[in-house]
Amino acid sequence: MIGRTLLKRFRVDRLLGEGGMGLIYIARQLDSGREVVVKVLKAQCAADPATRANFCREIQVLSRFQHPNVVEFHGGSLDDPAGIFLVMEYVRGRPLNRLLQERRRFAPQRIGRILVPLCDVLQSAHERGIVHCDVKPANIMVVHPDTPCETVKLMDFGLAKMPATLSLTALDMPNAGEVAAGSPGYMAPEQAAGHDVDHRADVYGVGVVLYELLTGTLPFERSSVAGLLAAQRYAEPPPFAERCPGLSSPRGVEALVLRCLAKHREQRPQSARELVRLYEQALGRQIVAPPRAAVTPASAPAAPATPPAMLQTPLQTPGGLVDPNAVVYKLEVCMSESIAMLKLRGFVHDLGGRLGDGEPGVIRVQLDTARLDRGGPAAPTPASTGLRSWFGGDRAVKVAPAVSVDISMEMRIERTDPKQPNRLTITVTLRARNNLSLSRRDLKDRYDRIHRELRAYLQATGS
Repeated sequence: MIGRTLLKRFRVDRLLGEGGMGLIYIARQLDSGREVVVKVLKAQCAADPATRANFCREIQVLSRFQHPNVVEFHGGSLDDPAGIFLVMEYVRGRPLNRLLQERRRFAPQRIGRILVPLCDVLQSAHERGIVHCDVKPANIMVVHPDTPCETVKLMDFGLAKMPATLSLTALDMPNAGEVAAGSPGYMAPEQAAGHDVDHRADVYGVGVVLYELLTGTLPFERSSVAGLLAAQRYAEPPPFAERCPGLSSPRGVEALVLRCLAKHREQRPQSARELVRLYEQALGRQIVAPPRAAVTPASAPAAPATPPAMLQTPLQTPGGLVDPNAVVYKLEVCMSESIAMLKLRGFVHDLGGRLGDGEPGVIRVQLDTARLDRGGPAAPTPASTGLRSWFGGDRAVKVAPAVSVDISMEMRIERTDPKQPNRLTITVTLRARNNLSLSRRDLKDRYDRIHRELRAYLQATGS
């Protein structure tokens, strides 16, 4: 593998580590010089359907879910001769479990600084129907540890539960509907029982992490996996004083952690957003979070990646006439066709599109631009402080009334050069069906908005 160039862009330089299922390499991006991580699934593991599904699921989630506190996706392949691999951001930090081994316990104030970005990324994932299902210190990378800019990156989405609309039959990959796998020490009771889970299973996982950070121990410790799973389902978590005699922490913090560990999910905080609000309340003070998009200077890219090239042309009918209601955009991207299909379907899902009948290399969809006009959740202003400001909860957002326009979109993927299978042209055709209430300029504004969103989506995922 060392010395090999993947996706025509990443040269593998050295082995970083090896796990039970895969190998981790450091590679260099040829156009920018930045270092990235290549995670390769071992051949014997790729032959196991469950292991392969978990690895493919991680590629699928990271390729469509971008967040400052999630490791950045740069590419991947399911059919490369080198094997199944994932290319992602090289995060220079320390796993939270390693820091916990060194320090034993964390102060409640510092835990708040970790909790804010962790719950921020979980809230964002939950709003998209993604449940991580494996929240634990080993999957939380702490960036800038022991500094005022300390923040986290959430790792390993291999067990994530996703909405059925994101499952691609082309990947031959089962959806994570009912989850019976995970880390026994951090599994919610319903997850330990093999029942269906929702976002409140992640709230339970965060509760276990909080318990461990505050007391230095897990709430349940048993000599067997079966005994640990039974404790998660039936045993009550012991009070802090029993696990750590003499521990001094705000009483409200302990009550909140035990509430996160409730056996019935209806009794837990009902969202990650609510959890951070309650933690701040229990702490009795606001916590000023670190800059949301903080990165280590060493990991910052040398130069921004070249955006996908796009050409806009009016659509002509077979008779040579220009269709005033339609426009064509062409994008040139460098990625495998399977990853391109995955990204485009994720883009359609995020815009609330309805997939229509397609064919190999073609995606057809119907869009209602009223949703696009309403926009997403507002980001906090630089002056915002406190936990709630990270979720836009302190500001009212005013938007113009949305005008519903039904737009058909066709995205066609073609290889431009047989010698470069990862060099693709994506042709995007947009056509309005009911634009009687809009001027041609307003309609073009909507087309441009969609194509800007698509470009930003592809750029954000490392294309």
